[in-house]
Amino acid sequence: MISQFLHSFIGAIPLSPWVVGPVIALLWLVILLPIKKTALARTHHYLARRTRWVRVDSLIDALSPTLTLIVLAGAVALLDWTLPLNAQGTHVLYIVLVATVVLALMVFADLISRGLLARMAVRSPALQGELADSGHYARCGHRLGLDGVP
Repeated sequence: MISQFLHSFIGAIPLSPWVVGPVIALLWLVILLPIKKTALARTHHYLARRTRWVRVDSLIDALSPTLTLIVLAGAVALLDWTLPLNAQGTHVLYIVLVATVVLALMVFADLISRGLLARMAVRSPALQGELADSGHYARCGHRLGLDGVP
């Protein structure tokens, strides 16, 4: 009974790349996003117990949205590989893929620098006053001469 239902259900679904590609990309997102969340939580708990490294929270906070964007970029790459697109469509998906990866790097750099400056401000009265006055960490870094510091 169940096997007949499955065969009739699978037979009714058109297995074209236009159906399979988005399904694979959706499964990619549905499976990897919870895995990312669980892995980051376990890593955070492990590092919090094993080390006294203060920057762990900043690192995990910066990695979370970055890895989400990387998983999204992977879904775009899967769409590019599975959909039968012409050269222009492939080029558009390639641009979206590169833009997503660049955005992920920018988000990581922004969040890690913001988190590290906030952690440094706890110990430095000058940074506390500067962060309170400016309201934005980039102006603080500019005033302290940290523009070109990697």
